[in-house]
Amino acid sequence: MKKILISTDFSANSKAALRFAIQLSQQHDFELTFFHSYYIHKPKTYTQAEFAEYEKVETVNIQKQLERFAKSAYKKAGIDPSKVKCVIKESISTYSNILSYANENKFDFICVGTHGAGNLEKILGTNTSNLITHSSIPIIAVPKGYRSHPVASVLYASDLKNVDEELGKVVAFAKPISAKVEIL
Repeated sequence: MKKILISTDFSANSKAALRFAIQLSQQHDFELTFFHSYYIHKPKTYTQAEFAEYEKVETVNIQKQLERFAKSAYKKAGIDPSKVKCVIKESISTYSNILSYANENKFDFICVGTHGAGNLEKILGTNTSNLITHSSIPIIAVPKGYRSHPVASVLYASDLKNVDEELGKVVAFAKPISAKVEIL
């Protein structure tokens, strides 16, 4: 069974990735894991003991928030959320945290929502563009406006450097769901 890591920051934009992955899992048997990268900044006035307690409480709250967010997406899709797997991991760098977790746990795909970069983000880069640039795992970038419907085609963007190997992965993804592949 293929594994998909769905990254979310709890925004409306990232909910598109959840909707897409849930829809995809209805078309074919994919194992979904919902992932949230977080960082808890230590207030200067906190002692180490105070911060440890604060961090423990915040971590529990973040885990619950991810579970509610994922279950809400299932509920809106009219699907029983009985097998929801949610993982949170702390790091100051979101995209490297996602990549690290995905590589360590041998995911086949990473699914992220995207809303298009503004001028500043185009210069500095977004998590999605950093994932696409640095990942050896295929990235599924889902536009913010995606609404659940069966996946009929896959647009594969390539620099044509490793096209044979990459295309094999794309075809392996598209074939079980009977989707056509377009290359850009």
